[in-house]
Parts: sequence; structure tokens; C-alpha cells
Amino acid sequence: MRAALYARFSTDRLTESSIIDQNRVCEAWCEKNGATVVARFEDQGISGGAIDNRPGLTTMLAAPINLIVVMDL
Repeated sequence: MRAALYARFSTDRLTESSIIDQNRVCEAWCEKNGATVVARFEDQGISGGAIDNRPGLTTMLAAPINLIVVMDL
């Protein structure tokens, strides 16, 4: 299964390192569940309120993948 990882943060409380942490957790999940990570997408410092305001998410939704893995909704 072709998986894409999606990580984001929007507030001052989170930093770029939180993207790394999110990807690490998602990669571990993929390994445990037999998914192959084929792409990683992210949005840094962008509000989660509107989907079309997140270029990483928009690009990911057009990618040839079977599965989207996120750390938390």
C-alpha cells in the first residue's frame, strides 16, 4: 500500500521539530502495518481552518497514493 504522510502545525507552541516527530510516529505506524511511505507532505504555520489554505494538503490529495497517515486529527 502506497502511503503519504501529512504533518502540520499552526501555533507558536509547536515548532518545525513537531513535523519531524509527527513523521517519525507515522513512519513507525506504516512499518508496523505494512505500508510503504512514498511521499511526505507538510504545512508549517498555517491555520487548519480552511483546506484550500494548506498547499501541502492540496498537493497530497492529488498524489497517486492509497493511504494518508497522520499522527492525530
